[in-house]
Amino acid sequence: MGNHAFQRESEAVERAFDEASLTDREKDAARSLLQGMTAQEAADIMGVSPSSVGSYRKRAYGKLGVGSGRELVSLHRAWPVAEGNVDVNEKLRERGLNETQASVCSLIAAGRTTAEIASELGIAAGTVNSARAYGYKLLGIHSREELVELLKGRGGRETEPATGSSGKRLWAILAVVAIVLVGAIALLQAIAPSASNGPVGSLAAARGTDTTPFTAKAEDGTILFGVNENGQRFGRRDWVTAYLGGIADLYAAEGENGEKGFAPQNAEPGSPLYDMDGRTELGTFSLFEWQVNDLGTEKPSPDATPFAARDSEGHILFGVNEAGRRFGSKELADLYLGGKLDLEATTASNGAHGYVYVDNVEKGPVLTVYAEDGVTELGMLTSG
Repeated sequence: MGNHAFQRESEAVERAFDEASLTDREKDAARSLLQGMTAQEAADIMGVSPSSVGSYRKRAYGKLGVGSGRELVSLHRAWPVAEGNVDVNEKLRERGLNETQASVCSLIAAGRTTAEIASELGIAAGTVNSARAYGYKLLGIHSREELVELLKGRGGRETEPATGSSGKRLWAILAVVAIVLVGAIALLQAIAPSASNGPVGSLAAARGTDTTPFTAKAEDGTILFGVNENGQRFGRRDWVTAYLGGIADLYAAEGENGEKGFAPQNAEPGSPLYDMDGRTELGTFSLFEWQVNDLGTEKPSPDATPFAARDSEGHILFGVNEAGRRFGSKELADLYLGGKLDLEATTASNGAHGYVYVDNVEKGPVLTVYAEDGVTELGMLTSG
């Protein structure tokens, strides 16, 4: 049918196709892969067999210098960044990121998954997640999309590194101020409990970090997103975009016999379908969740679905209640809730783990501690 049968990619991608001398059929086959189509779906549009689509894709891989569809997807994500001819690491270092954070964020911008980054840099998946979280925080962003926009010069928080003797004096002053503040905070914490120090669920979960495995589920038990024991991020695509910065290692999918599980984004029909642990094979991959409508009678929307994220022991870490209020610790809010928090994790004077309304913390010395619903009272907290 020619190029008009598929949506054209960006200028950079189309130029790469032309420079690699792809035929029209090869371009269509490559576009179909990048647009999430199966070989059968592409075949129906192109008027050829699925095996022919596979052959066209393989020829495109060879001309583009990649070995698989996975590599093509990664290359496709990197093209817009490479198009700007930017030394990404250097640009990120100039904005205050350390070497690991800059390396991780540059690879995220190029479309690498957590597992790929960990393997390429020789670090743990948890370290990748931590570097991503703190890198995003320093840059004032919350997703890969914002990161790419920043690298193109259209977003993020502008920062100017201090240089020369004036910069050194500034850092010296800041260091003294930091020491004084740390001492003052320690003194205040010793005198009275703080609404932001209490744990939720368990002492281990209280300061939950990016290395803490969890599974976020809707009230009906539908798995929405999470991080498994191997540090792999998984979930439904809309939820990955809303809460995991748009990057996951495994996406919700369906098997050939109707099994529900997860698969890498570039999975081809016939490849393994996994459980959320990323190891246990449940069947053979067929379609992704966004390509079918039967992974639940209605697809849960991140904008309207309450959920709770729990660790492996069942302790609640964070979530969104029925009133749409976000609850959890500050650390987890920074990692997964876009830094936004309505109910902050704490411990009541009677030892009950719960939450206080963030807006009430500065209003008085006595605060009511609530359950996740923000309504059920669990106790009181004297904050001053």
